[in-house]
Amino acid sequence: MTQGLVLALSDFFATLITEAFLHHVDLLGNRSVHPRPSDSAMDVAVTTITGLLGDTELPANGDGRELSLKCAGRMALTESDRRLLGPATAALPMLGTSTSGN
Repeated sequence: MTQGLVLALSDFFATLITEAFLHHVDLLGNRSVHPRPSDSAMDVAVTTITGLLGDTELPANGDGRELSLKCAGRMALTESDRRLLGPATAALPMLGTSTSGN
């Protein structure tokens, strides 16, 4: 079942890469273990997240890993993030469920 939805092949791959990137980061936690997720995987994740949020200014000061973690509910949003995101905050967490008290 696809819930009546259809993804373009490129969007399907972007979704898989985004999920793999987030799970890779989850497995690493705060440890400085290698291999780290590639920059290209992070770029795809950030592009996917920004596409889902639409025309919204994003938190994280350009840090794609932090942005991904915040938008996926794996890292708490700051008050500054909430002000910046405005109404888009209601769409978070995306790509999973929150365990960080968003």
